[in-house]
Amino acid sequence: MAKQATTAGSVSDPAPDRVPDHGSDQASDPGDRGRLRIADRVVERIAVQAAHEVDGVVRAGSTLDRALGRRYPKADAEVAGDRVRVTMQVATVWPTPLTRAAREVRAAVTEHLSTMVGMHVDSVDVHAAKVVLDDGEQPARRVR
Repeated sequence: MAKQATTAGSVSDPAPDRVPDHGSDQASDPGDRGRLRIADRVVERIAVQAAHEVDGVVRAGSTLDRALGRRYPKADAEVAGDRVRVTMQVATVWPTPLTRAAREVRAAVTEHLSTMVGMHVDSVDVHAAKVVLDDGEQPARRVR
């Protein structure tokens, strides 16, 4: 097909009604276009929930502890693109073996972040920050 010259000296296509073909390589689903950025805080909350689901890991801390940032489990995440490193601090119930609890927390956090967020987990460091007595083993209060 011949091109026509315009007054400015450029070349134009004589068929302006033709729609450009972008091929099938473009996604038709709007959910497949754009970017998704996952905030560090979201990753931390998912990690905390995953740790809490492990047998022997308990939520621990009073209202004052929560205000001071000492409520367990807690997580600190460093997100870089689709990769993440997580540091967990957990409280376990006596007499849970700490090595087993740490291994299971590591596995649960890795699995949750991989499936729910689609991130590659580089590492999960687990710190046993507190050991608490089981509710049935709490010493009785003495009345004075």
